[in-house]
Amino acid sequence: MDHKQQAQLISYAVAGLIFIVVFALRARRMMQSRPFNVQNVWILPAIFIALTALSMMKQPPVGREWLWVIGAFVIGSGLGWFRAKTIRLTLHPETRAVMAQGSPIAMVFLLAIFALRFALRGVLAAESGVLGISVALIDNAFLAMACGLFAARAVEMGVRATRLLSRSSAGSAAVQP
Repeated sequence: MDHKQQAQLISYAVAGLIFIVVFALRARRMMQSRPFNVQNVWILPAIFIALTALSMMKQPPVGREWLWVIGAFVIGSGLGWFRAKTIRLTLHPETRAVMAQGSPIAMVFLLAIFALRFALRGVLAAESGVLGISVALIDNAFLAMACGLFAARAVEMGVRATRLLSRSSAGSAAVQP
C-alpha cells in the first residue's frame, strides 16, 4: 500500500468516526421526547427546496433527465412518509403541546438511507460513463430525493400533529361547561 492509499484510508476512517459520533449524539437526542412546533414544520423543507432549485439552475436536467429527477423525488417522498410514520407524536398532558419522539426503527431507517445514498452515489459516479448519465444528473436526483424526503416528512407530521391538536381541542371543548 503506497502513501496515497494510506492517506485515503485514513481520511475514510476519520470521516467514518466523525459520522458515528455525530450519529450517536443525534440518536440519543432523537430518542428523547421534545416539543414539535407545527407552525415551523415547513421551514427546513422550504429552505432545502429553494437551495435545490438554485443548485439545479446551474446545470438543469434536460429531456429525459427530468424523469430521473421526478422519480427520485417520488422515492424520497415515500421514504419521508415512512420516516415520519416512525416518529411518535403525543400531547403533553399539562401544556397540551405536541411532543415528538423518535424510535429505534427511525434510527435504523435513517442510517440505512445514509448508507444507501453513500453506496449509490459512489457506484453511479464510477459507472456514469457506462450508464450514459452525468454526474450533474446524479447530484440533481439525490437533491430531489432529499427534497421529497423533507417535504413528505413535513406534510405527514404536520397533518398528524394538526389532527392530534384538533382532537384535543374538540375533546376539551366538549368537557367545558
